[in-house]
Amino acid sequence: MPDRNDAEDLASTFRALPVFHTLRTNLALFSSFARRSVIEPANYSGEDLGFLGIEPGESQLKAHNQAIATILGAVVTQALRNYCELKRIKPRLEDPDLEKFLDQFGDRERFVRGMTKARNAVFHVKSRKAWRDRDIAFVHEIVQQRIQAGDPDVVARLSFLLYDFTQKCFTGSLKIWPLRLYEELDALDPELRARMGTGEASLDEFIEALGRNRVV
Repeated sequence: MPDRNDAEDLASTFRALPVFHTLRTNLALFSSFARRSVIEPANYSGEDLGFLGIEPGESQLKAHNQAIATILGAVVTQALRNYCELKRIKPRLEDPDLEKFLDQFGDRERFVRGMTKARNAVFHVKSRKAWRDRDIAFVHEIVQQRIQAGDPDVVARLSFLLYDFTQKCFTGSLKIWPLRLYEELDALDPELRARMGTGEASLDEFIEALGRNRVV
């Protein structure tokens, strides 16, 4: 096994953290938008939602929620792009659960490319022709297949997996921080780690313990 390059590990962490923050921001936007924008049929009184050429009622409700779903797909696609960038910066951040989810679509590169093109069609509106792209049609076919298989919301499932990915980074099962830091934390006295977990240990205690254990 080649020697570990701690300097590059530290440098890649500084490159990864802003991308990780952006991923978390996109997921928060997804969650907030989904919670506040989707209209449940039971809560719709039939008022005009402002869709030109569509009569108020069930058709407008369907058009509204489809528009929201399209925007949510674009937002979660941006979070997926953030994940792919994190993998490029730190290959050890590859998440087996996310990779397995993407692999089930056969041509995963085309699937991600189609989602990216749909995302661009939402955020960079130029022409309705953008929605006729074959890669976007491929994604639509995949989504329809999943619906028929009993999985009605590919986008929601992807958002859950991305949330799980961030949690794995927080808990250390995926190591976004330099490996040396995890080793130093593992070397701490178990009693101190336990008190850190309950918030009973002070920051000074923590820094002092790291200093004692650190090998220069």
